[in-house]
Amino acid sequence: MSASARAPRWRASFAALLPDDGPDPFTAWGRLIAVNALLLARSLHGPANEARPRLVIPYERHVADRAATLSGLARFLDVPVPALEAPQPDQGQEAADATFATTGHKDRLTARLSPGDAAGVSESVAATFEAALQTLGPHVTGTTREWVAGDDLYELQPPVARASRFRRRPPLPWCPGPTMRRRPGFGGATCWSPTRG
Repeated sequence: MSASARAPRWRASFAALLPDDGPDPFTAWGRLIAVNALLLARSLHGPANEARPRLVIPYERHVADRAATLSGLARFLDVPVPALEAPQPDQGQEAADATFATTGHKDRLTARLSPGDAAGVSESVAATFEAALQTLGPHVTGTTREWVAGDDLYELQPPVARASRFRRRPPLPWCPGPTMRRRPGFGGATCWSPTRG
């Protein structure tokens, strides 16, 4: 993303927001959240779309009160409010997929982050918005801040260590000689040379 931000088309608006500085994962995550929202806001507030009506429905509001969200959407579109049906369970759906589903009500929102990591993400989002004030202006940045508000609605839980479904392979041996390579398909246990076979 940093390389894309430095391309001529995006440089003036986004290069300062995505420096090529090898950030820690939580800083990178915060930048990604902010820049994704800024890209959308910039497009929606561009000259061609300025007068276009728009409705933003945050994920948090949607899953907390689906009926009110659907009612507001119907009013915005000037259509009758459709009846909410209970979602049918998908037997092929993995449990992890339900984390991001918007088809059901959620009484609470959970983020599997430590308080320090969550603060790092939030600080990165805020810093990206501060930098965006200079390049994208207060109108786009202010709108975007409203869109991503709601991180205070999440309950923090410690990250869960996940067991890999793949067995960890033993470290591959070092192969002597500049032309030696690990033999493909043999788990790296055998060395071979493309010139000597």
